[in-house]
Amino acid sequence: MADEHETGGACLTWLRDNLLFPDDTLGSSGAPDDFFARLNAMAAGVPQGARGVLFTPWLNGDEPPWTTTRSGRLHNLSLSSTRSDMVRAVFEGVAFNSAWLLGAVEKFCKKRFDSLAFIGGGANSDLWSQIHADVMGRTIRQIADPVQATSEGQAF
Repeated sequence: MADEHETGGACLTWLRDNLLFPDDTLGSSGAPDDFFARLNAMAAGVPQGARGVLFTPWLNGDEPPWTTTRSGRLHNLSLSSTRSDMVRAVFEGVAFNSAWLLGAVEKFCKKRFDSLAFIGGGANSDLWSQIHADVMGRTIRQIADPVQATSEGQAF
């Protein structure tokens, strides 16, 4: 059973390509090679709750059985909001969406899962894994080579 929400790690790619380092008329030299490490450092410097900034990660809509008409958003922005707050909000928004989906998975399976495997590129982040653990109230297992986990599972 999987709790998959289309755009977990892709939310960070969207942030990079559309807000932080877009290739547009304002110019961009592109993201640095250590971009994801820098995002981790930025998010780590912001307290839990991202100073009130919220992110809904439905950048590709939301999957049935709910609706495909939802869209991603940054909420509660103010003049004091920083891009670090927005980065932390993206990390947390994806984790809260995972927690929301976990409720449906556990209801379907009629079972509580005390530990969860975190896969995909975001699972390389100790910080994001910890945010997921905090939000979900579960132990998060970071597996070896999380980027290839889906392909390996399909091959198995």
